[in-house]
Amino acid sequence: MKREIYATDGQYYLVPLTAEDKENYMNLRQRITEMPFLYSTPELLEFMWSASTELGDINYSIFDPNNEYCGNVILQNPKADIPEIGVDLIETKRNQGIAERAIKMLARQAYEDLEVDYFLLRVSSRNSHSRHMIEKLGAVLIGEEEGEFKRMIRTIREVLDEDSFSKVVERVSSLLDKNADEKEEVVYRYQLTPDMFKG
Repeated sequence: MKREIYATDGQYYLVPLTAEDKENYMNLRQRITEMPFLYSTPELLEFMWSASTELGDINYSIFDPNNEYCGNVILQNPKADIPEIGVDLIETKRNQGIAERAIKMLARQAYEDLEVDYFLLRVSSRNSHSRHMIEKLGAVLIGEEEGEFKRMIRTIREVLDEDSFSKVVERVSSLLDKNADEKEEVVYRYQLTPDMFKG
């Protein structure tokens, strides 16, 4: 593969996301999204692609030693003192240690290229596998925040009066019961510094 390699561990490597990766990347986004309507028309697909490549975050495609696409790792808010790292893998590449490798590669290289205090990693309380992987990296738990479902309910409560809010909750009560684990979700925040994985 003749592309600019941003980081490698000698086997896997990261390359900046380009149009060559568009089909793989958009297929991945469609499979993992909780909001499929964002990818429901060609126009929305183009908008989501533009958002992924033009809004300031830095996206990298992950490739294995056989030059097979594995997924994507992103550096969000790269100009901030505390940028955030996120990673998504295609289904056939999960549970093979690739996410951990990708985070290490990105963090090591970004520490050389950027001035950051530390990297932020977030993980849902519903994702015990990813939480274990992050802790295995040596990342330190620094706090938690409400999950997406609780944020949505709080936002609705803020904009509706009590009577309207009660009516909305009544209408979606069956949905709330079916998604009990989402109602209880929290998001854990972890701090990753270079001394936690170098050596």
